[in-house]
Amino acid sequence: MAETCFLGVDQGSSHTKAVLVRSDGEVLWSEQIHVSTSHRSPIEVEQDSEELLCSIEELLRKADSFLPKDSLSCRSIGLALQRSGVCAWELSSRKPLSPLQSWRDLRTQERIRTVDANRLFELASIPLSAHYAGGKISLLQEEFPSKEVQVTTLDSYLLFHLTDTQRVCTEDTMAHRTMLYDLHRGTWSSELCKAFKVSKERLPQIVPSHSPFGLCHLVQGGTPLVSSLGDQQAALAYLRLLGHETIVNLGSISSVMTSTNDTPQRIQGYITSIAYSDSHASQYVIEGTSNASGRVLDFLTNSLFSTPEQLNKALDSLSPGEELPLCFCPFGNISTPHWRDDIDNMAELTQDTTKAHLSAALIENVANFLLEDLSTFSSHSLLEVSKPLLVTGGISQSDYLLQYLADCTNREVMRADFPHAGALGAALSHVSNQTTLAHPTVTSFLPKNPKRQRRYQAWCSMRDDLFSGKTSTYRPLDEVVQSLS
Repeated sequence: MAETCFLGVDQGSSHTKAVLVRSDGEVLWSEQIHVSTSHRSPIEVEQDSEELLCSIEELLRKADSFLPKDSLSCRSIGLALQRSGVCAWELSSRKPLSPLQSWRDLRTQERIRTVDANRLFELASIPLSAHYAGGKISLLQEEFPSKEVQVTTLDSYLLFHLTDTQRVCTEDTMAHRTMLYDLHRGTWSSELCKAFKVSKERLPQIVPSHSPFGLCHLVQGGTPLVSSLGDQQAALAYLRLLGHETIVNLGSISSVMTSTNDTPQRIQGYITSIAYSDSHASQYVIEGTSNASGRVLDFLTNSLFSTPEQLNKALDSLSPGEELPLCFCPFGNISTPHWRDDIDNMAELTQDTTKAHLSAALIENVANFLLEDLSTFSSHSLLEVSKPLLVTGGISQSDYLLQYLADCTNREVMRADFPHAGALGAALSHVSNQTTLAHPTVTSFLPKNPKRQRRYQAWCSMRDDLFSGKTSTYRPLDEVVQSLS
């Protein structure tokens, strides 16, 4: 008799990942494919929707080939997808007509300045940002005015191509991220569509996150695709199965997301969103984000050290008492809770500053944005004080960063040693009430140096200086790097 398993696919900015997993959480097979990104300019960031689709289809075929080898039967498929990317595509030919404008794309920054940010927050509990999909949808609807052209977030394009129903739909976690969604009613908002100059009639149907999306014929000749979620929501879904209500994810972006169950919790400057929806109700989360993490790592390996191994060796060479500079470096727009786009990357410089010192300060800078969000959530009693802080994502491999988080929060920080939280959440979120997962292997970081809390406070003071225009004691990051060359 074939053993039952579940298939989860996580399509992200840099990779598409897939897992076959048993109901107890044991991973039976996993694989990933790199996907490309085009940086046409500092504000124009694009991907190829067909490339992303093909990466998923290739992994589905590989999973299908693996199933009979281990006498497995796949019960269902779930998707975890990057949020806020938008493309135009033709229904009749099924082909994309534009590149996917990535969540990192900021070309609509000026276009959306006329939107009333306060009214947006009242209706959608999301701050105004060019990272999100509303401005991109407006721009592409204007470029492609024919109603035969679909202008949608990535999930709609993928769901149409991967299932046999061939309907154009999106689900609640993705719809909310467009800034066109009324969180109170769970529908498209006519008022917000008008504000963003979006034709509501051209938007896809909104369905629950856990829905019968159709059969995917690439797996076993026809396997139900039953779940589609934003990637961060999928990762949280997996951790909730492990008994954790908060996730810190360190990937291309950093985020702190905590569950508020069936009650939306609103904090000014933060994103109240949907964890998932089914045919009965929605579950909610509140989220803090920073765009710095992936860009800091790229900067370190491009400008200071040629490999991650050289970077780690430099960090290991630092002694606990060494004096480090401060960096306040958003690497683009500042997200929660300030939502500013007028602050450059700034750093301190002394005659004793080395590349290792600056690298440590930049990594602390990534953590400090997270600490700001964690402090806010803690002050609103949204964090479980008795539980360790669980961290996932590729950048969580930095021991220096996680030890700094443990020291500054004065609590245990655990690195989840599983690289596929999003895919696992996609696979298992819809069976959450039917399964109990064994806890995976983790690496723990216990508080060691409480004096590091002063580093965070000094970073907050530097932030306040820069926000008030006091820049004379700091230098642009690029100048500091040049001085160290």
